[in-house]
Amino acid sequence: PVPYLTLSPLHDKYNPVKGGKACSGTNKIPLAEKEKIWRAKLQCSERRTVVSKTEVALCVTWEDCAAPYVSCHLQGGHNWPGVQRKFMDGLQKCDGEPANFPYAETIWHFFETGGEILQ
Repeated sequence: PVPYLTLSPLHDKYNPVKGGKACSGTNKIPLAEKEKIWRAKLQCSERRTVVSKTEVALCVTWEDCAAPYVSCHLQGGHNWPGVQRKFMDGLQKCDGEPANFPYAETIWHFFETGGEILQ
């Protein structure tokens, strides 16, 4: 098992939190179902703890996992870490304003520390 981090914008039309038809035309499973799948893969308990809560993100972790698992629910729409804003303009036609979240720094810190989240 390896540490696993999900960063899920709550207004992401490319990967809707509630699942169903994405703006790309593909069907997606709900975020809650994805979290359940990963908890099973990492053998996590049902107990979860909030590890970070800000205006733009709520990050939780589950206890007793074979490897750290953190899921962050973000305010805003779809974004990709480290991408120039010019590239994101094309995505906004479907998605609106990207989540204002430090994607790259959060991902780097998570894997550098073996599963800790930025506070």
